[in-house]
Amino acid sequence: MARTLPQPQHDERAIDGNLAVLAPNDRPLRLNEAGLALIRQRLEDADRDNPAFAAQRDRLLGAVTAALDGLLLHVAPEIERVLARGVWALEGIDLRTLADAEDIEIEIVHRADRLDFDFGQRVARRVWSTIGRTYDTEFLLQFTLLPLPLWHRAQAWVRAHGRDEDTLGVPLLVRE
Repeated sequence: MARTLPQPQHDERAIDGNLAVLAPNDRPLRLNEAGLALIRQRLEDADRDNPAFAAQRDRLLGAVTAALDGLLLHVAPEIERVLARGVWALEGIDLRTLADAEDIEIEIVHRADRLDFDFGQRVARRVWSTIGRTYDTEFLLQFTLLPLPLWHRAQAWVRAHGRDEDTLGVPLLVRE
């Protein structure tokens, strides 16, 4: 069952001056449980001999889920999708080396024509600042922004070169 959080009662884009307009019949942004399950399985496959795996996995995915919940609550109308990027999501890694291995990257496909610094600040302030203290000594959870036209170009490039769209990242929040 897909999990969604209540959407804000006001249009934050109008408040913050963003000119993007949504159609009235727009599909809601929702958590992609299959994407989280895929990451969970990849992490488990890469880390079978780790006695602390379950606790480390739960801490990592707890932080990721908290970020996704914050995005759904605070900026969902402005997001087309959210993906997990990097080796941790695409292949899985040994969680014992997480602090030294890589950053945990979440890519936010923003429904805007260009990069929007104000949107990034709102995401940092409303979402990342509230969850950062829960994991900051174990790993770095960071986000990147990708404007919608660049997302469409990336999808077209992947298709034109016969690659699987999953190489762009594991979908975590989707509109379907």
